[in-house]
Amino acid sequence: MTAQIKMKELEARTGVSRETIRYYIREGLLAEPEKPKPNVALYDETHIERVALIKKLQHERFLPLGVIKDMLRADGEPLQAEELPTLLGLEFLLSARFGNEQSRKSQSLSDVSKQTGVELKEIEEMDRVGLVSIAVGGTLSKQDAGTVDIWGKLKSAGFKGERGYGVAELKRYLDAANSLATIDVEHFFKRNAAGMTTEEASALAEQGIILSNDLLGRLRLRAIIREVAEHNARAMEDAKD
Repeated sequence: MTAQIKMKELEARTGVSRETIRYYIREGLLAEPEKPKPNVALYDETHIERVALIKKLQHERFLPLGVIKDMLRADGEPLQAEELPTLLGLEFLLSARFGNEQSRKSQSLSDVSKQTGVELKEIEEMDRVGLVSIAVGGTLSKQDAGTVDIWGKLKSAGFKGERGYGVAELKRYLDAANSLATIDVEHFFKRNAAGMTTEEASALAEQGIILSNDLLGRLRLRAIIREVAEHNARAMEDAKD
């Protein structure tokens, strides 16, 4: 029979406060303790192991509690931390590094609209085509608010509806970004996943994203200048005919 312990010992052996343990129980992350009497709660080794796993997934894999909860509620035995795919949780760490997490940094749609001059209906259209993601409660991450701000600045610069520019026009940038991201992520995991922690991978990926974005901008500018020159050369030839 598994030895049973009280809350005080559970706290001592896990290094987690009773308030946090009770929160885990309320959220379904941790099983209810045995209660032989109304004011007595008894825990066992499975509680200790489960708390240790939650801490490991949080602090070593950077997984939010919502994801951990889904994992631990799956049918059958939950995966142990060492059985999880390499670099699981990298997406959450990258989101935090670039301010893309839905957190206290999120902004309401009305605030973003006022700050950027972009109407609410346009922001909602940007959400529909996948340019931004409106969270439950009507908020945008810092990163998505920045995307709306860029669209507002483009409109102010003269890229307006009467000239044929609109939210739908921006989708080609989304399509190009998605295609490039698929290639980048596949190569990154193939070349860097082995022997690298999630923290190390996120630091490397952050620098790669920043530098490659700069590179992409320079290459695009070079290509645009070439295309303009070729367009004008063709126009000159047409004018001669």
